Amino acid sequence: MQLEGVQPASVTFLGVLNACASMIALEEGMCVHHHIVQIGLESEVFEGTSLVDMYAKCGSIEDAWRVFNKMPSQGAVTWTAMILGHYEMWARAEGTGSISANATGRCEAKLCYFCGGAECICQCDCA
Repeated sequence: MQLEGVQPASVTFLGVLNACASMIALEEGMCVHHHIVQIGLESEVFEGTSLVDMYAKCGSIEDAWRVFNKMPSQGAVTWTAMILGHYEMWARAEGTGSISANATGRCEAKLCYFCGGAECICQCDCA
């Protein structure tokens, strides 16, 4: 359903992309990407980073790199999205599904911060 003359706000796309990444809903994320391109937001940092995150978490690393390379600049958050996307693909392939704890039995605080949100995926008591 589309409303004539109504365009979603940038923050709407960010929320939808985050939901697509969480649900591993690649087709829906690609549809959102199409709309982002249509209104010219693809090169914006927040939208670009959310696209990288969504594609990487959905297992489409090639698409994640394509968006990443089109961005005018990539900051620490964009790099982190790409790195965590690669890690999550590896974890699924290896069947581990969680970030390994270091020798102290705790994971890195930065990893918990970036992968966490409402719920950390680590299997340690860092949260």
